[in-house]
Amino acid sequence: MLDKAGKPVPMQPKDIAGPGTYEGFGILVKRDVENKIVELYDRDVERNFVVPFDDIWDVDEIEWT
Repeated sequence: MLDKAGKPVPMQPKDIAGPGTYEGFGILVKRDVENKIVELYDRDVERNFVVPFDDIWDVDEIEWT
């Protein structure tokens, strides 16, 4: 569910617009190769999402220091 600004609705929704597609920038938290899904943390909305491999693109490798 998205709000009127097109962002995922928080746990306590106020302005629900309805279902839709959300595109954001996330940090890969976990990868499940067997089920072909990843868990991503989206800093913009401060939430984790579990999505299929096919729904992610433009993956960059980073090195944490």
